[in-house]
Amino acid sequence: MANVIKIKRGQKSNIGEAELAEGELAVAYTDDGKTAAELYVGNGKGKVQINLKGEKGDAGARGIDGAKGDAGPNEVSADTATNFNGLLKGDGANVAQASKGTDYLAPDSTIDGGTF
Repeated sequence: MANVIKIKRGQKSNIGEAELAEGELAVAYTDDGKTAAELYVGNGKGKVQINLKGEKGDAGARGIDGAKGDAGPNEVSADTATNFNGLLKGDGANVAQASKGTDYLAPDSTIDGGTF
């Protein structure tokens, strides 16, 4: 003769009313067709849902980046062609070459008697 183990069962909307002894299981159907359900266990103080999913795995490799579009009007990169040689300055509208002594101090310049 086979043994039969019965587990409490019902709709999830009623799980709050279910009283489970410690270690007692309950199946809570999440749809009327009883095709999806959650599993609960009594813990002596109430009930807890048993997580049937495993731990989240490591992230996969990053996909291939798409093609890069043309540079925008304000984008400057290592690929930007220029006739300037040295430091650049901007005035909010245009880019120009910075001038030594006006826009920056040369390495041998002095300020307030100190040398840089």
